[in-house]
Amino acid sequence: MSLASRLLADGFSSEDEVDDDDGTGSGTDLVMRDDGYDDNDNSSFTTLMSSTNLNNVHDLRKYSKLLPKVETLLNEMNQLQQSDSDLNMIDKELENDFLSKTNDTLDDLKQEIVTIHAFIKIHYKLIWPDLDGLIQNPVNFAKIIKIIKDKIELVSESNDEFSKFLKKDEILGLTVSASVLKQQQQQQQRKIPQHNMDLILQACDILLEFEDARQSIRSFVSNRARSIAPNVTAIVGPHVTAQLISIHGLEGLCKTPSCNLPSLGVNTSSSSKGLIGTRNKGYLYYSDLVQNVFEDYRVQAMRIISGKVILAARIDFSNRESNYNKYDDNNGLKWRDEIIKKLDKLQAPPENSKIKPLPKPIDNKSKKRAGKRFRKQKERLEMSDIAKAQNKMAFGNQEETHMDAFGEEHGMGMIGKLSTRSLTNNESLNKPQIGKALASKLKSFGVVNQQQQSSKLANLLNGNDTLKALEGQGQEQSPLLSSSSSKKPSSLDWLNARANLKRHAESDIDKDKDSYKRLK
Repeated sequence: MSLASRLLADGFSSEDEVDDDDGTGSGTDLVMRDDGYDDNDNSSFTTLMSSTNLNNVHDLRKYSKLLPKVETLLNEMNQLQQSDSDLNMIDKELENDFLSKTNDTLDDLKQEIVTIHAFIKIHYKLIWPDLDGLIQNPVNFAKIIKIIKDKIELVSESNDEFSKFLKKDEILGLTVSASVLKQQQQQQQRKIPQHNMDLILQACDILLEFEDARQSIRSFVSNRARSIAPNVTAIVGPHVTAQLISIHGLEGLCKTPSCNLPSLGVNTSSSSKGLIGTRNKGYLYYSDLVQNVFEDYRVQAMRIISGKVILAARIDFSNRESNYNKYDDNNGLKWRDEIIKKLDKLQAPPENSKIKPLPKPIDNKSKKRAGKRFRKQKERLEMSDIAKAQNKMAFGNQEETHMDAFGEEHGMGMIGKLSTRSLTNNESLNKPQIGKALASKLKSFGVVNQQQQSSKLANLLNGNDTLKALEGQGQEQSPLLSSSSSKKPSSLDWLNARANLKRHAESDIDKDKDSYKRLK
């Protein structure tokens, strides 16, 4: 067994495992686990947070069981980096186990930093109560305390040192708060024992030491992930790749369905149940591609990324087995660009639809029907010359009118004022027709005989036969028919005659109904 393999096999033993914690800390770049530190352990920082008497405490390092484990891990990492030739011959299972434990160590470091930060805030509040509200970052909080210690007046003199890790607005907030605090201290002295201040500075040193160790471990894990799965690393980044590989290894990642990838690393603790929003907040959820997308599109983003990650893992596994293009990440970079384009298109606002103008009209001649049947139909419905003359009026002359049978006045227009030659009589084409119902009524009154039932009204009223028929029945002649038979009536006269006949027929029907009632 090589040196690197022996280091990996002996690097973590059961006695070096970190105690369980309540898991109150959280981070987007860390492995979320249910285990953590034991709150009942008397040798932890948790017991010192609520204690006001620190006279018996001299060395804070013994209160952190994670500190010796981190020191051992850093030494082993340095040895592995020095023996890089042996590292390439590490067994796959040992390498995956090493990545898994380094990820767990990153989580433990984050939890320990949160605990130490809480200890510093509680005991430094007596000196500067508003500092924890102005500076939220634990690392920056510890750096500020190491610079000013318990002397608030040094804030205005340390702006150059603050500018190395603070923003301008944060420096301005510190300056204003310190000036207000100085005025209050002149009226009310606020001091803590020097022993307590030394412990606070010692806690700041431990916190910064843990932060440096966390950055070193992350750098090591990222480098190893890039050498194990270069294409996956190109898509989701080295840290997320190391977290995914630490679960089942690269071969297990290849066999994982893409739909199960977002649920890997989900925190199943009771504190995260019932939260509103995305349900599967695993390792993939905290990758840069997903975090750069709006909350409403993150589920779709994880679905798109998962498919490409599985494909990239299979390519990395095949290249690693065949030892061909082992560090080639061209496919991963290409797929990352495709994912970015899809996500940009997914989040893009809808395009504004332009108002299109109406198309230019086409001046084509309308299609006209033709044929003998259509011509006859037009001739039958054509307006007569008399009707056309009636629609015309002479300028400056009074129009002649006449009363019809219904008592309505109609204008004559130019009728009788034009030459008879200019008026063509096409009444034979557009004579009014009689319906079957009216013909049966006329037959019942004896106005027409059996041979004239289906004839037109013009045939009923045309010529001397109609006059003789009316005289034979003893009925009074119509004023229209009392004129000389040589004069042909106009179309308007035909209509008046039809109305007269209809009125007489309806009156006779009423008489018959009255007589029928009397007989009954």
